[in-house]
Amino acid sequence: MNISERIKLLRKDLNKNQAEFAASLGLRQSTVGNYESGSRSISNATILAICREWQVDEDWLRYGTGGEGPIYMKSNTFSLDEFAKQHGATELELNILKAYFELDPALRNDLVQHFKERLTISRATAVNIVPQSVSNTNDLDIENEVTEYRQELFLEKKAAERSAVSGTINAKEA
Repeated sequence: MNISERIKLLRKDLNKNQAEFAASLGLRQSTVGNYESGSRSISNATILAICREWQVDEDWLRYGTGGEGPIYMKSNTFSLDEFAKQHGATELELNILKAYFELDPALRNDLVQHFKERLTISRATAVNIVPQSVSNTNDLDIENEVTEYRQELFLEKKAAERSAVSGTINAKEA
């Protein structure tokens, strides 16, 4: 089967007449007829347009590789391999991911639950880490520390105000 026959086969597989197929590509019906009859050669741009418009495998359209009927491309597929490689995954990491997805779904679910619990515990521990000296203090000690800190802040604020006032006075005297 040559490319002319594959274009005709594709068009028929899509249930389109020549005029509809041509319109989808911005061509005239007679041009598609000439392609299908083999009386006109098909430009590279037209081949690419057909593949893009109808999600057809370019190798199939050009050379007939892969089978007798049209081979449609899967649109917007996600490749975990490609994603992992794009994010710098090592071969070992990629194999770990593949091994995980080869596990029985029930076992994968158990693993996910295990890691959820471990991560929850780890986060809770990280948030609740309290220095030993603080954990041994009682409420009265904490209140005393807060009071002392407030006094320090108050004294710092007064000193800053005095400094600002004396700076203003010195500026007026100069």
